[in-house]
Amino acid sequence: MCLQAILWCARVLALELLIAAGVEKLVVFGGAGAIHPPRVKIYDLVVSTWGIREEGTSYHYLPPGVVPKPSEDMVKLLVDALSPVAQRLGIGLHIGGVWTTDAVFRETRDKVESTARKGS
Repeated sequence: MCLQAILWCARVLALELLIAAGVEKLVVFGGAGAIHPPRVKIYDLVVSTWGIREEGTSYHYLPPGVVPKPSEDMVKLLVDALSPVAQRLGIGLHIGGVWTTDAVFRETRDKVESTARKGS
């Protein structure tokens, strides 16, 4: 098992423990690749307003047809808090959709390009 898979399992376990303890709202921060280069650069910040789910964990909490979306208040709070940080660091702040998958070997060029078009 590769280190990335082990770390993914650890994050999911932490999430499961928080939910079991009664946590109902979470803000998750993490690193990711980008399917819109050169617009989104390494170290840029992204505030997600919706998501395409292609991993296994979220389907235990939301039905397949549900597109996850944070509240408008949460998006505003994050953008307001992160805008000065991005400016100070000289990095971009992007607002929009994200794609999550744990099937890294299925991320073909065609799949990445078709998924990128969904958010255009």
